[in-house]
Amino acid sequence: MLALFLVTAWMLMLWRVPAVRSDIFVNSYLNLFTGYTLSILALAAIILVLTELLTSQENRWAYIDFRKLHGEIQAPGFFRLPKSADWFSSGRIAALVPAALTVLLKIFSLPGTAVFSFRIGELLMTLVLAGLYAAAMEIFFRYSLITLGKDANVRSGGIMVFCVVFSALSGYYFPMLGGVFGLLIGAVQGTLSARAMLDTRGTFWPWTIHFVQAFVMMAFSVVTA
Repeated sequence: MLALFLVTAWMLMLWRVPAVRSDIFVNSYLNLFTGYTLSILALAAIILVLTELLTSQENRWAYIDFRKLHGEIQAPGFFRLPKSADWFSSGRIAALVPAALTVLLKIFSLPGTAVFSFRIGELLMTLVLAGLYAAAMEIFFRYSLITLGKDANVRSGGIMVFCVVFSALSGYYFPMLGGVFGLLIGAVQGTLSARAMLDTRGTFWPWTIHFVQAFVMMAFSVVTA
């Protein structure tokens, strides 16, 4: 737990002082996102290696499979989902929920003088960065916690709590979201992504959920820079 808190603090520090700096773009936010994403990718690689070294052979790489799209959704009873509810059919909807919340947060937090400037090249680069960013964050807040938790025979409910707490804290303190609404978005995203990884034993839907939200979050900053 202490190690994960330190990693989270390190990630937030990298936002302020990225290990990799970029000045190749005219857009200041795109330079910031590039430096930060490359910095946390390096940190994610370290976490991934440490996770596998600390995991038994049985659980090593068990949740990293990107091809697993199916899995029965294990939601609490009050959601009243049909027993046949599967991530293959519901994952697309799940990916839109944190993204929609992010759109609302960004719209209501825009200054009245905000001017939108859409450049295809910048948006394509943002798309790539969002994908890499989502992969790194899923390694931090889902894959490492779930793999190590399962290896230690922690129940799924306990693993979910850890995943949601760390994701919510990241949303609260991370400057691109921040505050109570950032905490809410982080909690929702953490819940959906962790549940998807546990149910499918794969990374496709967790990554997709995070990627869509990350692209929306980054794109708003890039087009209004």
